[in-house]
Amino acid sequence: MTRLVLIRHGESTWNDRNRFTGRVDLPLSPCGREDAQKAARLLGTHGIVIDVCFTNPLIGAIETAVICLTEGERVCAGRSPVLKHDAESWLCC
Repeated sequence: MTRLVLIRHGESTWNDRNRFTGRVDLPLSPCGREDAQKAARLLGTHGIVIDVCFTNPLIGAIETAVICLTEGERVCAGRSPVLKHDAESWLCC
């Protein structure tokens, strides 16, 4: 069966301080990394295998995806994730 799994990025360093981030590119806070690790464990617990993962180009979203793909038990079915970055496709105006 094909599944669509949506995961929101973890808490950023500014979210932690209750600051609006908009498109400011910030890393995850320690709590955000913990949230991503919990998501990775849940994916593994439920036997969800990720074949393809898409994320926006902001570091917090990328960090969350990398944690979910690398720390989840069997999430990538024993394969190493390959990251493709195409910054030009995100350019606007």
